[in-house]
Amino acid sequence: MPWYSSTSSSFSEFDPSQFFVLDEATEWFSSDSFELEEPNDFVLPTHIRCFAHTLNLVASSDSSNALKNEHYKKAFGTAMDKCKKTWNLLSKSSQASETAHEYLGVHLKRPTQTRWNSLYDSLISLLAVEAKLGK
Repeated sequence: MPWYSSTSSSFSEFDPSQFFVLDEATEWFSSDSFELEEPNDFVLPTHIRCFAHTLNLVASSDSSNALKNEHYKKAFGTAMDKCKKTWNLLSKSSQASETAHEYLGVHLKRPTQTRWNSLYDSLISLLAVEAKLGK
């Protein structure tokens, strides 16, 4: 029985021979599924692209193309400047951050470089409190 078809709740039922093992960092093998014929032969799983990452790439390329339109580019720049000023104020001043939290009831998310969807999440958090922020 393959390791993924059983849901064992007890560690005593653990069978290490059912798991893939890395041998000398060059070859993957499973003791019960196949034998390698040559020492340098190895099998890797088929690459499957992350759906969320693919959608992000499509959205990024479409938004880059949209910025070629001057009217959209101006409106986008104005809106993003307002958002950036808000995020900068809240990140530089703890007093402003606490006042905003008391008034809005939530901490606003801020975009970061390490998360690919942080700008989206930050914009959604601003839109959620748009009525309280005013225009």
